[in-house]
Amino acid sequence: MKSIIGFAFIVWLAQTGSAPAGRGTLWRQESKIAVAAADASDNRQRIDALLKLYSDFPENSRVIRNLAWAEQRAGNSEDAAHCLKTYAGMGMTLPLAGPIYAAMASSGVLANLPELDKNRSPITSGRKIFELPDSDLIAENIAFDAQSRRYLVTSAREKKIVSCDDMGKCKDVVVSSPAAELDGMLAIHVDAKRNLLWATTAGMTMQLGFRPERKSKSALLKFDLRTFRLLKRYEPDDGKEHALGDMTVASNGDAYVADGLSGDIYIVKNEGEKLEPLVPAGVFVSPQTPTLNKTETALYVPDYDEGIAVIELATGKIKWLKTTSPIALDAIDGLY
Repeated sequence: MKSIIGFAFIVWLAQTGSAPAGRGTLWRQESKIAVAAADASDNRQRIDALLKLYSDFPENSRVIRNLAWAEQRAGNSEDAAHCLKTYAGMGMTLPLAGPIYAAMASSGVLANLPELDKNRSPITSGRKIFELPDSDLIAENIAFDAQSRRYLVTSAREKKIVSCDDMGKCKDVVVSSPAAELDGMLAIHVDAKRNLLWATTAGMTMQLGFRPERKSKSALLKFDLRTFRLLKRYEPDDGKEHALGDMTVASNGDAYVADGLSGDIYIVKNEGEKLEPLVPAGVFVSPQTPTLNKTETALYVPDYDEGIAVIELATGKIKWLKTTSPIALDAIDGLY
């Protein structure tokens, strides 16, 4: 299952101005330079590239972490410690078995950074409802059908949707077949008002019976919630590689879908016949689970690399959330 990061509080968030259409392209270009410098063992160029990345994407915790490592390798222990203090202030920590932790510990950089150890302590208010009977599912997403009181779970590996009661008794309700071939099943969403079940599927090497020609083939699927009969299959027709992964559905029945591979955000309007792009190409790198505001006038979209964007649906204008104190806004997988 996906990890869940709950924001018990978040300091005042200010919005930046309109995002340039190429913000995602900018991330790809700048991160490519940093990776190339690391591969070439050019630490000075790597530091310069990471400083530029951090200037443009200050809410990305991985950038400041990698900058700390580069500074330590250059012998700049004071700068490395400053970077790690910012990183810890974002709520982050370093894996004890990782190479960065080993390098920082051996150089003495961690001696005055107890915050990193404090951040390692887990915080949770969750409780286990049941345990899935099949450990090979690679369960990806979950939805609750309030009418039937059942949990609907997608399987990325076994290419299916299972329905479970709160005792963990499960049965397959959607499976792949020659007549309706599925790939790894990802997102799932119940639209109880219209008796619809939405799900996404994408070709992945982890799925059973994977064939190379299925790689990066993806679709949004609309099912009847009561019979699980497939009503419609929506597929991108631009010839690019896709992984339609996460979604939300508005009260009017419009479905918003994020493509974590191509960077696209799509809308399928209620009773619509096709996927329609919501943003220009190059805005996002890897968008994840979107969510609507209360009035459904804005769509919040987390991107693994860039942070959290706000799309004003009436105008298409895009803004990016900024924080008044360091908070990691990268690597957010779900937003609700």
